[in-house]
Amino acid sequence: DKNGLYLAVLEHVYTEIRAAEQQLNLDDLEPVAAMRELINFTFNFFQEHQNYIALINNENLQRGRNLRKSRKIAELTLPLVASIESILRRGVATGSFRGDVDPIQLYVSITAMSYFHVSNRYTLSAMFDKDLGDPDWLKLRRRHAQDVILTWLTAPIAAQNNATARAKATSDAVG
Repeated sequence: DKNGLYLAVLEHVYTEIRAAEQQLNLDDLEPVAAMRELINFTFNFFQEHQNYIALINNENLQRGRNLRKSRKIAELTLPLVASIESILRRGVATGSFRGDVDPIQLYVSITAMSYFHVSNRYTLSAMFDKDLGDPDWLKLRRRHAQDVILTWLTAPIAAQNNATARAKATSDAVG
C-alpha cells in the first residue's frame, strides 16, 4: 500500500533525525555549549539531508495527513523536548538562560533558522543574486543562527519585559 510505504519512509526519516540528536549527549555539556551543539547539529543535518527537506515539505503540503497517523513519530519527539527542557533548566539554574523559554517554541526557531535557507535556496539565491549554498555564506548563516538563538536565550532584561507584557496581555484578556 502506497500510503503505508510513504508513512514508513517518514518514520524512517524522523527516526534517523532523533537517533542522531540523542547521540549528541547534550546533558554532558554545560547549557550554552549544549544549545550551541543542538543548533549546529540541526543546521548541519538539514544541510546534509536536503532530500529529507523535500519529503517534509511534501508532507506539509498535505497538511501533515500521513504524519498524524504515526504514533512512532510523536514518541520519538518526546526525548528531544525533554532534552531541551533539561538544558533550559540547567541554564536557568546557572544564570545562563532566561527563565521564560518554551522548549517547543525554541526548537521551532532553531529548525526555522536551520531549514528555511535550505528549503528555499534556489528562489532566495535568484532573488538576492547570491548562492545560498556557498560554503562561506553557510558559515556566516550558521554563526547568525547561533547568535540570534543564544543572544535571545541569554537576554534576561528582554525576558523580564516579555513576562511583564504577557502578564498584562493575559490580565487584559481575562478582565
